Amino acid sequence: MPLKYREQVERLHTLERELSARIDREVQETFGDEGRLDADSSERALQLGHLEADDRVAEAAQMELRQVRAALMRHASGAYGRCASCDAKIPAARLEAVPFAIHCVACAEKLSAS
Repeated sequence: MPLKYREQVERLHTLERELSARIDREVQETFGDEGRLDADSSERALQLGHLEADDRVAEAAQMELRQVRAALMRHASGAYGRCASCDAKIPAARLEAVPFAIHCVACAEKLSAS
């Protein structure tokens, strides 16, 4: 059963808090005391490889956080749950699956095909 609109918005707030905390932890792990690079060149290379992987994960989390915050802004303006392309109502099941969706299924399919 799809979540109700109010529950979807609360889910966005929860997701925003979780993503923010995750990004903060990753920054602390990367740049905190544990994030210092080893003087040994082989260990340093390994650490740099891990930092690059961590950076890709952090970028994905930051992108998702931007999408969540944009959805919350759409909620504040009254546009949440409306397709940005055709202004149709986005089905609750789609918002449950992708709470920050900006397109209805039909428009999302058209955009991905082009």
